[in-house]
Amino acid sequence: MKMDTIEIPDKDISADNDITQDDIDAHKIRITKKFMSFFPYENTVLEIVICDTSYECALDLNNKDGKQRSYNIILGKEAMKNLGLKAYGKILITKLDEKKYEIQLKPENSEKQKDQEEFKKKFFGR
Repeated sequence: MKMDTIEIPDKDISADNDITQDDIDAHKIRITKKFMSFFPYENTVLEIVICDTSYECALDLNNKDGKQRSYNIILGKEAMKNLGLKAYGKILITKLDEKKYEIQLKPENSEKQKDQEEFKKKFFGR
């Protein structure tokens, strides 16, 4: 039974919350302060479901210096590849159980991503 769903990045927060290529390369999803209560308040392992496949992924509270920073869900290479997330994409995270979540691409990703990829190719040759 699906409970609550959040959207990353949060449409109400500035572009500082965008999913970057660095996030993709590090196989992680940053969770900002607004959504911290959606996750356990401990470094732990979460069950993450992507396209009907379950992965054990670390939840890192990222507070090494005693300051509360964004959480990180470390998906790993295989899970990130299966998700198909690209820089500046959007995802939906649905809480299924206490430490079980489903992550899926938000359907509108493709059009904005195509526009940004075309812009990069045109101006940066990437």
